[in-house]
Formats: sequence, structure tokens, C-alpha cells
Amino acid sequence: MKTMIKSTILFLCMFCASVQAQGRGIVWNGYLQTDNRVQLLGENDFSWHEYRLNLRAELSPFNKTNFHSELWIRTLGFPDVQNSADLGDNNILRPLNLDLREAYIDLYSFVLPNFDLRIGRQRIAWGTGDKINPTDNLNPYDLEDLWDFGRHLGSDGMLASLYLGDYAVTTAILPFFTPAVLPSGDWASIMTQTIELPGLTVRTLTDSIVMPENNLRGASKAG
Repeated sequence: MKTMIKSTILFLCMFCASVQAQGRGIVWNGYLQTDNRVQLLGENDFSWHEYRLNLRAELSPFNKTNFHSELWIRTLGFPDVQNSADLGDNNILRPLNLDLREAYIDLYSFVLPNFDLRIGRQRIAWGTGDKINPTDNLNPYDLEDLWDFGRHLGSDGMLASLYLGDYAVTTAILPFFTPAVLPSGDWASIMTQTIELPGLTVRTLTDSIVMPENNLRGASKAG
């Protein structure tokens, strides 16, 4: 994971240097966030530890094109040390996570003057509802942190927009299926509550998830 992060950062630096050499600037922004939570009852156990570096990049390499990316580099969770050998593994002591939230390119006036195309991993938010929005159903939910309810994952696909005067026709095609992320931390057991049946004792309980077929017909969706 650390090698992957170093390679990604190195690639971004080389890409930025190449773009700057051509006289086209890249705009960086983002934030640094730390989130630590402690339980008020019992022995005041720590329940959440997250240290997040958010990096966003905007670039217009050519006329009528725009590139956007959002990357999370973070440590999430606590050291999971089981024996002395684990003390030599930095991934166990300080678990590091790399999350590419979005990475897409916009092509404006593509083929037609009133036609725009977006290709890549993107967050497609449809509708105007806040947090609970029944029409915002293309991107899977990211319920990792229930206190950040309403968060979605980005999906790999294409978004096409055709503008007709005061109206717009938008089509989204997502060829790959990505399941939603369930809660972790204190809320990890919310989906696995104990089942109690009168007169019966459940000794073993197993579950299985039925995934769609990994092909264009079974996994893709459009809106």
C-alpha cells in the first residue's frame, strides 16, 4: 500500500511537471482533517480514529477539456497488534489507506456544440434532496461512517449531456457494479443483530451476498 501511494504521488508530480512545462497550470486544493471519537459511557473507549488528507486537482490540458480528481490519503482505525512480529509491520501499527474518490475528464462541445461528455470515476448526484434523496440512486452509498450519512462512492462510467435551449437531456451509463459500503467501527454490528425466536436457539448463522454477473448485461446500469 505504501509503495502504491508513493508511486501515485510520484506520477502526479511528474504529470504536473509535464503540464507546467507546456505552460498549462494545474490547480490544487483540499483539506486536512482529523476525527477522533470517544465513548462517554463505560471506560471511555476510543471508537474512531481518522487522519485524512484530501487532495483535489483541476487541470485544463487542452481547449474545451477539463480534468478533475479527488484523492483521500488517510489512516483509519487503531493498531491491530496480536504478537511481537506485528510490531515490525508499519501497516499494522499505522494502517494507511488510499482512496481515489473521483477521477474524470470533461469534454465540452464534443462532436456537437451543445453536447458535453464526462468519462471516468464520478459522483453523479441527481435530484435536490439533502441526505435522503430517493432519486439519487446511481452511485452506491458509502455508509462507512454513519455520522457522515449521505456520502456516496464514485462510479466508473460516462455522463452525457445534451442542451436544448432551456432544457437538458442527461444520460448516465455505469458498466460496472459496485456494492454499497456498510458501517464500520461502533456501528459494524448494526446489520448483524442477534435473532431471537421463541423456543428456538440459533447456534450458527451465516449469510451470503448474491452479486450480479460480471458482464455488460448483468453489472451495468443506466439512467
